[in-house]
Amino acid sequence: MRLMKRMISLLMACSLLLCLAACGDNANNSGNDGGSGDGTGDGSETVKIGLMLQLSGSSPSDSEELLQGCQMIADIINNETDYNLPLAQSAGLPNLNGAKVEVVVGDAATNDAAMTECERLITEEGVVAFAGILGSSGVTVSATAFERYGVPYVTNASSPSLTSSGYEYLVRIFPSDTQYCESIFQLIADMNENDGANIRTVALCSEDSEFGVNIASIEAELAAQYGLEVVENISYSASATNVTSEVLRLKDADADVVMFSSYTADAILFLQTFREQDYYPRMLVGQRGGFSRNEIFTSAPEAMEYVYNTSAWATDISAPNAQLLADLFYEETGTNIQEGVLRAMTDFYSICLAINQAGSTDADAILQEYRNGIEIPDDQKWISVDIQVDENGQNLESSTLVLQAFDGTYSTVYPAESASRDYVYPVPGWDER
Repeated sequence: MRLMKRMISLLMACSLLLCLAACGDNANNSGNDGGSGDGTGDGSETVKIGLMLQLSGSSPSDSEELLQGCQMIADIINNETDYNLPLAQSAGLPNLNGAKVEVVVGDAATNDAAMTECERLITEEGVVAFAGILGSSGVTVSATAFERYGVPYVTNASSPSLTSSGYEYLVRIFPSDTQYCESIFQLIADMNENDGANIRTVALCSEDSEFGVNIASIEAELAAQYGLEVVENISYSASATNVTSEVLRLKDADADVVMFSSYTADAILFLQTFREQDYYPRMLVGQRGGFSRNEIFTSAPEAMEYVYNTSAWATDISAPNAQLLADLFYEETGTNIQEGVLRAMTDFYSICLAINQAGSTDADAILQEYRNGIEIPDDQKWISVDIQVDENGQNLESSTLVLQAFDGTYSTVYPAESASRDYVYPVPGWDER
């Protein structure tokens, strides 16, 4: 099946959002005054799922890829195919009489816009659940809307506070920052014990929103627990246009490991400034964020070689359909699928599965299926973990990997039982590349 391409050319056009606003039928779930939300029908019904993106933000390419990926998932569900993926071999959602899935976009360039768009998609478009690519601070602001109206939000954000704040309608399938961060420290401990790496010092460099501040705090605590000295701790604005002074501080600190928490544009700026200042750390760790985006590989390919990253997914995991989904994404977009986009696509896919499993678009019914466990046959899995959330909405089965970049893509290097190749440490400097 040739998956639909029509969304690609409309991604950045303002007319996309206007059309979406105009075509809403005001159907809502049980938490919204607009309708019953029972989701049953004769196959002509549609189930609207909100996709919170940042199409007009500073780095829209991430959102463009995610929109293409989620539209691809919707096409797989809405059309009968021979893919061995969940809901792929029938047209529409079988337990809702073949109802089709519709992607409804909210453009959340700022946190205030995130809340406004979240509310608009609920009250005007009638979405029954949300996925997307908002950061933790954006999700926190959006919670004002999705908690008020009682609409499930499956989040891609990783702040530990999101699942400890008492949100009733929040779900997170993948790990928190604490789990991600600990995986890199476990790798460093293994490198020291088994390979004599003699890693002793760490420098932290984090953007100053909730994303970066949370990660820097966690990393500092873990460094103390693992007996590593933090020799530099830099906080900067993700909107910075010059980071020369920050790079010079890192160069002077000469830490064994530099750990970043950055978005896309600022991560690229740091890597470009590394080259200008003839500096490269012996181990560079990007804690997801911008280091999980295709744009950084195309903008700074030489600097990205050997970068470490924490992750919950990679194309080389043992799940039977991991490579299939990667291949389909490449066919659809012409780019490699990166972990951050895959996670958000999985959030979207899981909503479709939960709705079908419940046979309803009622919010409480959807959440109950997440608590019961989303049923994905082993031979249809594209992720390596099961999906079953606790009372706080956190998946009980979430786990992490450590990846390293080789030849323009990431490969798993830790834990050993999941690794597809050996890690490289220390990494080659500029004059050795």
